[in-house]
Amino acid sequence: MNGDVGIALPEAERRLRVFSPCRTALSNASSPTRLSDVMTTFTMTIHKSQDSEFGHTCLVLPNTVSPVLTEELLYTGVTRSKKWLSLVVLRGKVLERAVERRVLRASGLGERLVREG
Repeated sequence: MNGDVGIALPEAERRLRVFSPCRTALSNASSPTRLSDVMTTFTMTIHKSQDSEFGHTCLVLPNTVSPVLTEELLYTGVTRSKKWLSLVVLRGKVLERAVERRVLRASGLGERLVREG
């Protein structure tokens, strides 16, 4: 179907089958030869995407609050997109907490600059 995303995996006898999500489980295995007008997609972590830019970026937040999901990480993820960003948020609290959480740096650089200045 238009806009569906699936994953291609080898099945028995090493035949490639395409599985697409159906509500809560992967189902509808089909042969790749039955698909028409397919576009390959890629995923990567925000950390891996640093120093990269993409025409369209889809940033998918986790379902639960995570200590590594910070304002700085969101900024990095959002700014990977040149033209178009899709932000997937299943629970608003996750986004709210991420924006509130800041990275606490303990490099001491600021202290050294003040003393040396």
